[in-house]
Amino acid sequence: MGWFAITILLPCLAPLLASLTFKLLTLPEGVAASPMKAFRDGQLCWTAIGFCAAGQYELAQQHVGPGWPHGLLTVILVLSSLLAAGGAMFPTAARCSSRWLVRYRCFVSSIALALIAGATYCAIHFELWR
Repeated sequence: MGWFAITILLPCLAPLLASLTFKLLTLPEGVAASPMKAFRDGQLCWTAIGFCAAGQYELAQQHVGPGWPHGLLTVILVLSSLLAAGGAMFPTAARCSSRWLVRYRCFVSSIALALIAGATYCAIHFELWR
C-alpha cells in the first residue's frame, strides 16, 4: 500500500495539495486559488507521462520484450505529451461553454489517460499482466 500511495496517489494529488496551500497566502484581489485550475488544462498528463516512463523502465528491468504493455504505454505517452502541450498553449477560457464535459474535455481526457497509465504501471510493477 505504501508503494501505491507514494508512487500513484501522491503525484495525482500533488497539484490539488499545492493549490490548497495557496489558500494560506494573501493573494492579489481578483485572484482565486481554485483547485480546478490545478487540473483543468491537462496537468494530469504530466503524471501520466511519469507513469509511462516508469512502466517502460520496469519492463526493461524485467527483461520483457516488445508487447502490448510497451505499446500501450507508448501510445499513452504520446497522447499525454500532446494534450499537456496543447493545454498549456490553449488554456480553457473562463466561460467557453455551459456544458461541463465540453468545457473541461482536456481535464476529463487527462484523468482518463492518467488512470490508464497508472493502472498499467501498477499491473507491470506487481507483474499482474503476465
